[in-house]
Amino acid sequence: MPTTSNYINFVYVNLGFIAQIAVMMYFKSILEIKANWPQYRCNPTYWIFSDNISQDFNYCIQNTQMNMMGYLLQPMNYLLSSVSNMGSGFNNSVNNIRTMLSFVRDFVTNIIQSVFGVFLNLIIEFQKMIISIKDMVGKMIGIVVTIMYVLDGSIKTMNSAWAGPTGQVVRAIGSCFDPKTRIQTINANGNDIIYEMENIPLGAQLKDGGKVFSIMKIANFKKEYLYEIPNAGELNKQTGQLDSIFVTGGHFIFDTKLNSWIQIKEYKEAIARFDLIPEYFSCLITTNRHILIGTKLFWDWEDDELTNTGIIMYNI
Repeated sequence: MPTTSNYINFVYVNLGFIAQIAVMMYFKSILEIKANWPQYRCNPTYWIFSDNISQDFNYCIQNTQMNMMGYLLQPMNYLLSSVSNMGSGFNNSVNNIRTMLSFVRDFVTNIIQSVFGVFLNLIIEFQKMIISIKDMVGKMIGIVVTIMYVLDGSIKTMNSAWAGPTGQVVRAIGSCFDPKTRIQTINANGNDIIYEMENIPLGAQLKDGGKVFSIMKIANFKKEYLYEIPNAGELNKQTGQLDSIFVTGGHFIFDTKLNSWIQIKEYKEAIARFDLIPEYFSCLITTNRHILIGTKLFWDWEDDELTNTGIIMYNI
């Protein structure tokens, strides 16, 4: 049966085990604290386990100040944040102003470009108009020059036609005699024979020596009246007086007073007879270009030699 000493020994043994377990748990806790020292270093309760209390104290003080500085500097941070926000707002306002100015500049630039574009288009259109007008003037000048050359050619053609047979026919219409005009000829025997002009034979010799080689009969379409030269023709044996000579105003006669060839209408001895308008005229072409009737010397049909230059008075 156990004795009291046995119970005491049992108690001591259990206490020893408990002490051993407690020591083991203590050292285990110390090892855990050492392993997690950063977590416990600022707790004064664990400073007994610190390897360098001064260093840990300074570290904890610094961390405490760092943690407290956030709260201490909140007013300053708020002020700085407000100032920063104000600066940011001012910067945004300046940027907005710059954006507006850029928009205005671009808008004004577009307007100016549009205005200049309109003026440029107007200038281009004016240039086109000027070029068109210049081209039109050039064409008009070309047309005028062409017309001038055509007119010049036409004038030269008409002058050539007037100087040729066509002109002679036209001039002859107003440069002829009354078909009944009597004219003296000389036959082969030297005898005088008087013929009416429309009946004179070809080859007949006039008293001035010229010979007839053509007799003209011209219709009086223009209703040309005659001029009368009284008592200037051939001697009429029945009346014993000189015949009157009836001739158109455009025919040429030699004026002995002026010593020049002039037209009948300019001849002072000629009298216009508006009542004498024959249906046709007669005229001659002679070898010497003269027709001598009575005392008056006339030019023959081909009086273009007197009219080509436009002068109606010539010396014989």
